[in-house]
Amino acid sequence: MSDPAARRLVVAGALRLHLARRLGTGVPADADDDALLRAAGSLATDVDRVAGLHRVAFDPPYPGAGAVQPVRHGRRLVLSTAARDDDGTALGVVLTVLVPGREPQVQISPA
Repeated sequence: MSDPAARRLVVAGALRLHLARRLGTGVPADADDDALLRAAGSLATDVDRVAGLHRVAFDPPYPGAGAVQPVRHGRRLVLSTAARDDDGTALGVVLTVLVPGREPQVQISPA
């Protein structure tokens, strides 16, 4: 696929499916900081299948690095990692957001 925007959408869709498989409907509404971090850690499981199928690499490894942040009505965990095609071309920055009680979100923004 030569269109970078379309490629980002396809890979982001594959990662959304991966999140759904790993977390179901998301992190429980009563999750504390440790539960958010455990949920994030579980996202690394089997992500190699997504990376291999879509010929993409993540640096740091998916789901990336981040920290729990306070927000108006609770907390969220925002994780980021760089995505590159198998030829080393930058695909974009992958942002994964986990908020207790909400569906997990993932997007890839241009690098």
